[in-house]
Amino acid sequence: KNNLARMLKDDCKIHIQESEKFLGPVKSRNSQMYIEFNDLCYSVCNSKGKTFTIGTEKMILHNARGYFEPGKITVVVGPSGAGKTTLLKIISGKQQHNIKGTITVNGAVQNRKMFHKQACYVPQQFELLPYLTIRETLYIAARLKLDVNQNKQTICSTVNDIAKSLNLSKCLDTLANKLSGGERKRVCIGVEMIVQPSVFLLDEPTSGLDSMASNQLINILHDMAKANCTVICSIHQPSSQMISLFDNIIVLNQGRCMYCGPKNEILNTYSIAGFTCPNFYNIIEFVLEVVTEERSGNIENLYKICCDKYEQFRLRKKEEMDLSIDFKQKCGTKNTDVSINSITQKKSTWQQQKILFSRALTYIKRDTTLTKLRFVAHVQVAILLGIVFYNFVPTEAAVFLQEHLNNWYSLRSYYSVKIITDLLVQIICCSSFVLISYYMTGQPMEYNRILSMWGICFLITMLAQTVGVLAGTMLGTELGIFVIPSVTVPLLLFAGFFSKLGEMPMIVQPLSYLSFFRYALEGLMQAIYLDRPNLTCSEIYCYFHSPKPEKTILQNVTGYFESKKVTVIIGPSGAGKTTLMKIISGKRLTDIKGTITINGIERNKGTFRKQVCYVPQQLDLLPFLTTKETLYIAARLKLNVNESKQTICSVVNDVAETLGLSNCLGTLANKLSGGEQKRLSIAIEIIAKPSILLLDEPTSGLDSAASYQLVYMLHDMSRANCTVICAIHQPSSQIISLFDDIMVLSQGRSMYCGPKSEILNTYSIAGFTCPSFYNIAEFVLEVITEQRGGDLENLYKICRDESEKIRLRNAHNKNELTSSIDSKQKCETNDLIVSTPTNNIIQEKSIWQQQKILFVRALICIKRDTILTKVRLASHIIVALMLGTVFYDFGDDAEKVNSNIACLFFFLLFLFFVNAERTVQTFPTEAAVFLKEHLNNWYSLGAYYSVKVITDLVMQILCSSAFIFISYYMTGQPMEYDRILKTWIICLLIMMVGQTVGILAGSAFGTEFGLFLISSVNIPLLLFAGFFTKVGEMSPYLQPLSVISYFRYAFEGIIQAIYVDRPNLTCFEIYCYLRSPSKILSMMDMPTVPFYAIPIILISWILFLHAVHYTVLQWKVYYAKK
Repeated sequence: KNNLARMLKDDCKIHIQESEKFLGPVKSRNSQMYIEFNDLCYSVCNSKGKTFTIGTEKMILHNARGYFEPGKITVVVGPSGAGKTTLLKIISGKQQHNIKGTITVNGAVQNRKMFHKQACYVPQQFELLPYLTIRETLYIAARLKLDVNQNKQTICSTVNDIAKSLNLSKCLDTLANKLSGGERKRVCIGVEMIVQPSVFLLDEPTSGLDSMASNQLINILHDMAKANCTVICSIHQPSSQMISLFDNIIVLNQGRCMYCGPKNEILNTYSIAGFTCPNFYNIIEFVLEVVTEERSGNIENLYKICCDKYEQFRLRKKEEMDLSIDFKQKCGTKNTDVSINSITQKKSTWQQQKILFSRALTYIKRDTTLTKLRFVAHVQVAILLGIVFYNFVPTEAAVFLQEHLNNWYSLRSYYSVKIITDLLVQIICCSSFVLISYYMTGQPMEYNRILSMWGICFLITMLAQTVGVLAGTMLGTELGIFVIPSVTVPLLLFAGFFSKLGEMPMIVQPLSYLSFFRYALEGLMQAIYLDRPNLTCSEIYCYFHSPKPEKTILQNVTGYFESKKVTVIIGPSGAGKTTLMKIISGKRLTDIKGTITINGIERNKGTFRKQVCYVPQQLDLLPFLTTKETLYIAARLKLNVNESKQTICSVVNDVAETLGLSNCLGTLANKLSGGEQKRLSIAIEIIAKPSILLLDEPTSGLDSAASYQLVYMLHDMSRANCTVICAIHQPSSQIISLFDDIMVLSQGRSMYCGPKSEILNTYSIAGFTCPSFYNIAEFVLEVITEQRGGDLENLYKICRDESEKIRLRNAHNKNELTSSIDSKQKCETNDLIVSTPTNNIIQEKSIWQQQKILFVRALICIKRDTILTKVRLASHIIVALMLGTVFYDFGDDAEKVNSNIACLFFFLLFLFFVNAERTVQTFPTEAAVFLKEHLNNWYSLGAYYSVKVITDLVMQILCSSAFIFISYYMTGQPMEYDRILKTWIICLLIMMVGQTVGILAGSAFGTEFGLFLISSVNIPLLLFAGFFTKVGEMSPYLQPLSVISYFRYAFEGIIQAIYVDRPNLTCFEIYCYLRSPSKILSMMDMPTVPFYAIPIILISWILFLHAVHYTVLQWKVYYAKK
């Protein structure tokens, strides 16, 4: 025990010496912050079956009390859902609503504005700009946060020291989107450690890090605390070595504080309540076992004792702080010492702008795809517009919030740089579009007119960008996509293009003054036609992937996984654990060399995939399903079709109880804590026990009790002929006892593969001896990361030889078993020795049975997502009413035929683009869930796709009907059943085309690119619709292109529905040239095709686009395996 303590102490000294290289001499540089919170209460709405249920609340914090000391590290521990993250958010000021209780700083009530400037909160999920390298990310953060007088050499030195301390030196020039999960985590913490804040709060800072990196990080935080920083961490499973670095402990359970005080007094406090910790036992694991009632005793008595002890600690600490803290530093006074926290304030707005401007330019330069796509879209539309009219008659908010709230820069600096950097792209794109289209369409080549037109187009471009930024900031992508067309499209009605301002009803004419489209159109018209000579009349009478260097993830990895055993894969971040599991599971099929055999026969990839289940680290759940519904639907899809509802419910309840989800069965998935979501994502995959189960970081985000419970259940599953494989960063000694085999990866090489009981003997042969009472995994990781010296190449050779001996021995022991297996069970047919009743279950379900289950799930999601559903329907009704008001009773007025035709064309524009822009983000939102479920054999692609189309069809019919019937009636179109039906059919079909185009663009390119492509592809097609120019007036070379424009057929269809075989229109003037419908059709060069052919053509387009979309989904499934 003494040797172990001495070893830990020496190890701590080494880490502290390394961290002091960039932290410098320890000195009191920060304002001391003694934080105390009393009777904190916080609750959220607990939804059960509805989006909101009045009166049902879930208490997250319940009269929580505690304190955080300056110069010390406090660790907040507790089971999943205990309220750790919520407490940190409230203390940091990130959560400010629905809070009861008091928070004091140095004895004074917390001044949130002043405290915010001196605190830094690092969340569990941290955002990084994907196109910046690690060096650039750290360098820019240092320039923004360090003193303005620091030179470039000093800043670079600081960046390199932090990178070395966090083991990031090898990936300094790697883009953020190419990092592993552990590397991203370290970068996120590194950018906030550049300047020591007075209060440093970190939510799960060691999640996703190996033991070496975790201990190194905590050592750095320990040194920061010595500089008077109040450091607060929430950690699920701290190791014994890590615990030795903490000073104070706060224990939360069900929102209550079960202990708050010095680490060295927690065991004494618990022993008073009758809970005694065994020798050589991890303190945190013992505490969590107590508060989760795994150890019997009186929890309420423990709570009372802890409250009494806390009061003693609090009074003692308060006396100490009264003596040591100058109360002029209170947050409520004006003399607060904010020397460090004033660093950002020392930089002027101009200095912040220069740094942000440089970052923005680097980002634009790197994001070549989007930049070039934006530029090409303008050029493409301009060229097409010019050809058609040749000589014709005249998604960063999250990064900003996190950086601004952590005092990187001011809002003014960010916003001004954002505008200026985008201004350059706007000028280039706008200029290319205007100049090309202006010249090719034969506009007057006069400098004043060219400049006037460019100015109007540039201003409307800036206005559109501002509207988009405003909608995206306020409402987010999903609602923003709805609101932009719903608000701006109606403004088009008052532009004076579809209907002259004088022809509108007097009551709505004042609304035209609110339409910026009116002024833009009028400005363009004046620029081209004002004070211009007569036009030429030719008739008798005129009215850019540079190849990236390959990075080897796995290098000649050899190993094996046995049935009826649990194998754990360990290794530092970036060792290749996730990649190996994806290859074994069949999720990655390309760029692989080597062989994988099952029962001695090379793996049949197609058949093997049906018998394996892979649970990734990322959580993908449908947000509007409760925990119980998620488990129940998963059980119906995965269990035998003949299982009764009672049996399925019993299975669901058993799994929920085993994983500690019983208390949140009625909670929506998006309301669960991170640990609860993690357990739910695992639970849905282990409902039906697969033959092979692979789990990537299954214990990440779980407390020790929940982790042990989960691994124990996996241990039981393995005994039922299941091959269980887990990748875990920091398994505790208690969890390791449940594993049978261990595989060690380092830099893509296998440093051991074999029984857990033989790993220490193998390493001792190579000269590495594990101390007594030491965690095996931590020892192994210290060896392979060269913390213990030694010859790793010799270790690699020994481990390879020993693994081969173990493999041959195991193969010899199984010869009799293999020979007794019926040949029909071999990999040529089933790939596995074990029988596969579970994996045949899905095959027993027909497409119809899968569709029924998926249909019910889809309806629940639609019902719950009432906000989006209501906005969708309301937008159609509101626009219909506005359209009807502007074009009121135009349908039968011969004098307003042109305006009525524009109104009908507007019908098609609105229905197409609103639905295309809405659905462009549907698939990216559901893609992760679909891919995970389909690849894990929940259902077929055909079943999913058919249900997806059918469920959305209901809303399509409802929305289109509401829009058509209102606008049709108010605009005075002929009230004849056949014409109404024809108009409704055409509008419904163009709406379905828009929806299919949107979901296809979202599937293939994602939301960001999809929004670009919809406008870039479809606006040119509008030119061939026959509205802006008649097909016959186009160049003969371009007329065939009108055949591929669905807008042409939709427009002609609606014109035929309204005017074919119709009596003369009413004329209120002396003479109306377009009184006869035949003259109207003649003017429009219609009909060119019979009406019955138009629905057939549009349906063909819908079927074709669905076929392309289905192919894209198949490609998505294939690409997910790469």
